[in-house]
This record gives sequence, structure tokens and C-alpha cells, in this order.
Amino acid sequence: MSLAETTIDMDALTADGRQSGPADIRPVVDALSVIAEAVGHSDFYSTALKALAGLFGCSHYVAMRYTQFGSPRFLHHNWLTEEEIRLYNAELYRLDPAFGLVRSGKTRPVFSFIQIANENPVSLFFKNLEHMIRVKDELVFLLPAAGGIWAALCVDRVNAAFGESDIAFAEMIHPLVDRLHRLHIDRSLLGPRSGYGSDADLAVLVADQDGRVVLSNPAWSKFFEDTAPLDLAEITGGHDSGVHFLPADEVLYWEPLDATHAVAPHGRIYIIEHHSPGAVGLNLESLIANVQMKHRLTPRECEVVRLVLQGRSVVDISDRLAVSIGTVRNHKQRLYRKLGVSSERELFPLLLGPLFGEP
Repeated sequence: MSLAETTIDMDALTADGRQSGPADIRPVVDALSVIAEAVGHSDFYSTALKALAGLFGCSHYVAMRYTQFGSPRFLHHNWLTEEEIRLYNAELYRLDPAFGLVRSGKTRPVFSFIQIANENPVSLFFKNLEHMIRVKDELVFLLPAAGGIWAALCVDRVNAAFGESDIAFAEMIHPLVDRLHRLHIDRSLLGPRSGYGSDADLAVLVADQDGRVVLSNPAWSKFFEDTAPLDLAEITGGHDSGVHFLPADEVLYWEPLDATHAVAPHGRIYIIEHHSPGAVGLNLESLIANVQMKHRLTPRECEVVRLVLQGRSVVDISDRLAVSIGTVRNHKQRLYRKLGVSSERELFPLLLGPLFGEP
């Protein structure tokens, strides 16, 4: 059975998210078996994404890595352009809901972007998801790993949102996906695999329960080429977990490993990374007020901006403003000329500029 044929019938789910019969579970078993075979190998994330995308009938997917202090990193994707990745890495990651959840410590195992948007109706990130990255909705599996690192396996729908049954099904299989990911990370630390052991921007050291170094990655050795070694025992002071700030915006943090860890049971993992800016909150009205003052927008133009940023169609804006569709299009054309943009996609970064310190 191919991955394309493993799509689950979401209508067959019961109210609590379980499948209605034994025959329905075969595609799930097949998909998870494919993921299990990739554990410890360099194609783990691409394989896991393809399998999950097949289960949810998606053709677009992306895997991200989030840490406690650094900026996110793309682990794998199959459709984003270089320019979209550049814009995300430059500043837009600070609006990413998964990044905000990890940084705030308020993580949840499964969520969709539209689900989060309904909880936060003024969030521009969600309202403009379709304009920015050409998808309607994204379903996220958030997976913890040692050292405060999280991976997000994301599958995307271009034309439809994920429903309650999709999310219930994702929550049902999440514990299995989570366990396979933990096994992958453990095995990755044993060699140059596709885990953070080979990550160039995370310096990682693992010690056993007696404090003896079990392994460290090349980034750890490189970090100390021009820096005096750290006295980890003195820095940690006997605390199982903690954070220590280093010069040049670098951060050392550590946490214990549990008894089931394949490399160092009851040991400790240490990570050094560069401190990046944290997540930011958005307020729709304050951003519109900023652009109104800068570009001298009329009240009607501000209302058009507000409705466009809420993802409203031309027909919907026409109904809400009680004007013809042609009038709405004329309003938008004049508005874009005044703002110096040519599309809705360019409107979003324009409003965000002041948020990131741009003039």
C-alpha cells in the first residue's frame, strides 16, 4: 500500500477520536511502520512527514526544530521557496505560534493554525497564513526531545482547514509518533545521524550519571577552539537543570536524562546556543494606527486594510461596507498605490516593519 493510499476516513472516527473498526487501523499501522524503519537514519524527518501527510491527505509538509533560546531551524520541507525561508528566518519566525508556545513553556502536543487563530482572533500570523505561504491551514505535531529541544512535524492543506476529527485523530496517534521521535534522537546521539548531535549551531555534550563525558558533537569542540573550557560542575552547582548566560549572547543550559535514555541513563545533557529575540505579540489596531499615521490613510482605507488583513474576500468586504465589488477593487488599488505595494502579500510585511524596528 502506497502512502498516497493511506488517507484515513475522518468520518469513520468516533466522537472521542477512535477508529470505528479494526479494518480502519491498517493505514495507520503501515504509516507508523514506515516511520519506525527510518528511526536513527538521516531521512527520518522526510519519511515521517511523508507518512503523516499521507494519513491526512496532504501534499505539503515541513519539519522545524525549536529550542529554548535560539531561532528555529528548518529540518526538512518539500515546497517553500528560498525567499520565503529567508523572510521567515529574518524576523517572521517571531510570529510563529509553535515558536511562541515553546518559548513560553505552554506547549501542546497537537494543534492547527486555524484552531489557534480562533483562540486569538487578532493574530495577523494566522489571518495571513494563506497569503504568506499559500496554504489554508497547518496541522502541527509538537515533539519534545532532550535538552529543551522540540521538533514540529507539520502537514499543510492548500484548500481546506483541519477539522475537529482531524485534530482528534492526530492526538490519538501523537504518543506513538512522539515515542518514535524520542528513539530517533537517542540513536542520533550515537553517531552522525539526522539529530541535533550533528547540528552545526547547537553545541551538545552528554555526561553520564557520574559526570563523565559520554559524547560531544563537533559544534561543542568548535565552540571551545577560542574559548577557555567551562567548569560545568561549578556552573551547575549540583542543580539538575538550569541556565547560564555566556558572553556574546551565548547561553548554556542543561537538564537530566531519564532512566530510559539510550546513551546516558540518569545522565545529563548540556547545550550551548546563540540567544535570539523571543516571540512577539500582535495587536491589529495598533499596527493599523501606525500605518495610518505614516501614510495618512482615510478611515475608509483603514477599514479596507483591517478587512484585508482578516482574510476577507472582495465579496465579503463589499457586503460589510455596503458598496459594490468594483468600488472595493478601486479602494484596494488606490490603497496599494498609496502604500507602495502591489498585493495583499506585500501588505503584511509593511505593517510588521515597525514591530521589528524598521522605519
